[in-house]
Amino acid sequence: VQLPQQPQPPYFNSYNFAMVEFAEDFVGMMIFDVPQFELELP
Repeated sequence: VQLPQQPQPPYFNSYNFAMVEFAEDFVGMMIFDVPQFELELP
């Protein structure tokens, strides 16, 4: 059973784009911070 496609609100695409940008920035920060974190370990 396939549900009929409902029109998406205009902010849906921009919201997904913002989440992708945030995810990329977050992953970038994690990759950038991991070596520093490892250097701080005794």
